[in-house]
Amino acid sequence: MASCRHKIALLLAFNLAPFRGPAQPGGPAASQAQRPAETPPYVDQQTNPDERKLEQDIMSDLRKDPQMAYSRLTVQVGDTEVIITGIVLTDTARDHALQIATQHAQGRKVTNRIRVNPNLNPGPGFE
Repeated sequence: MASCRHKIALLLAFNLAPFRGPAQPGGPAASQAQRPAETPPYVDQQTNPDERKLEQDIMSDLRKDPQMAYSRLTVQVGDTEVIITGIVLTDTARDHALQIATQHAQGRKVTNRIRVNPNLNPGPGFE
């Protein structure tokens, strides 16, 4: 019994050793103070709130449309273009999605990158 406990203790000690990290003089606060400030990952600081709002409005209307029940669509809005991308089950669903995007486009060009895949599996229990 003691042998089994000893093996478990050794196993835990070896598995947890990499998570402890090297010992730093002065403790964790000192090691954080010595690190140079990390720059955050690139983030587009010039996002247009109106474009994000338009994307949300289009996606909201797409979710409300019964033709979009099993569709997987994304919308991107730029200065001059609305791009709608994804997969739908039928041609009718694709046409409805384009119609919704065009209604909200506010004069922007609507680019259709929707694929029709009637074999898209909606998941268990929906057959």
